[in-house]
Amino acid sequence: MKFLFITAGDIEPQIKGPYKTEKARSKAARAHKKFHGDEDGIFGLDINNNSPHTWAYSGGFFDR
Repeated sequence: MKFLFITAGDIEPQIKGPYKTEKARSKAARAHKKFHGDEDGIFGLDINNNSPHTWAYSGGFFDR
């Protein structure tokens, strides 16, 4: 399953999703960044077989 892990104000954790595709999650990440600017941390969260894996978007991701 694909989610976004957001740290609002780089403090308050939030989970958004699930997203059916990577493309849908990427679109949501860009929309969140556009609306909130640099206020929040935005991370990918994948859960497979009940095992979570988080990762950071590169700065260049949001420049596309």
